[in-house]
Amino acid sequence: MDPESKLVVSAKRNPEQHTSAECGNRGYVNIKPRKASAVPHLESGQSHTLRAEMNNAQLSVLVDNHEVWEGDVGSDAAKLNGPVGIRSDNARLEFELLTREPEGPHPDYVKTCKAGGAEE
Repeated sequence: MDPESKLVVSAKRNPEQHTSAECGNRGYVNIKPRKASAVPHLESGQSHTLRAEMNNAQLSVLVDNHEVWEGDVGSDAAKLNGPVGIRSDNARLEFELLTREPEGPHPDYVKTCKAGGAEE
């Protein structure tokens, strides 16, 4: 917020590390946008909408329905398997995080066996 309102898209990868204590703040790689525009100046007490849409490796980020970041996050992004996160340094924020299930099966989908009938 102060001295500037800024949006950065990063991917975090820490192979073989699974907890915050193991990863710390290491493993971030900032991704350059193909196009970007200014983020509105944010002030305390205001409400804003942040939305990200990903189609394969193409990511669009919108603030208050205005695109502020668009680019290719790389083919490895489709292989990421973990929670969505928002990193906010030195800020006190309130988020309502809304996500939806991906369309079609997840690439790591494994059908489980069901017990019952002749299969037991």
